[in-house]
Amino acid sequence: MRLAACLLIVLMIGVPAWGSDSAGNLTVTMEGFQNDTGLAMVSVFADAAGFPYDTSKAVRREKVAIKDRKAVVTFAALPFGSYAVAMFHDNDLSGVLEKNIFGIPKKGYGLSNNPAGSPSFDKSRITLDMPNQAIAITLEY
Repeated sequence: MRLAACLLIVLMIGVPAWGSDSAGNLTVTMEGFQNDTGLAMVSVFADAAGFPYDTSKAVRREKVAIKDRKAVVTFAALPFGSYAVAMFHDNDLSGVLEKNIFGIPKKGYGLSNNPAGSPSFDKSRITLDMPNQAIAITLEY
């Protein structure tokens, strides 16, 4: 009887609901905005297709207000797996990340893992494998 009571307590407080362990929440904190004008445009990609510029191929997208030169967004219930996050400062609310003739963004941008050099899915890949995970992105201008 005592063993059954102990097992019941462990199940009630120590184990998440059945099925809830296959997805998690990914919180992205973005810092380094030059100002609070416009929005942070954030995209989550599940593979290299379209990364980082073709946001139509992202699995999730959000527009986030900027406050005190920072922005935070949480992507809820993402299935566990590998992702890469790309974002840019849409200071003119055009919804587009304009690039110069060499393909370099004209607006502030950032990627998960803050990789140096040319953007790639592999350099920016993160693994979501826990109920709540947080990453930080520092913008480059």
